[in-house]
Amino acid sequence: MVNIGKSIKKSLADVEEDQVWLAKQLGCKRGYASRLANSEHASLTQIEKLSNLFKMKVSEFIALGE
Repeated sequence: MVNIGKSIKKSLADVEEDQVWLAKQLGCKRGYASRLANSEHASLTQIEKLSNLFKMKVSEFIALGE
């Protein structure tokens, strides 16, 4: 089972950034970024956007949360 929040947290740690940075990159409020980072699920569109942000393939991003 994939945990998108886990993928996000690992990716943020790898780039040494936080949820404030994530919110700015996604063009959203910090509260939304926080909900994403603590969520187990996300839409395919969100996953694609996040994997592009962290410069990795969707499969690589998803694998971080397994």
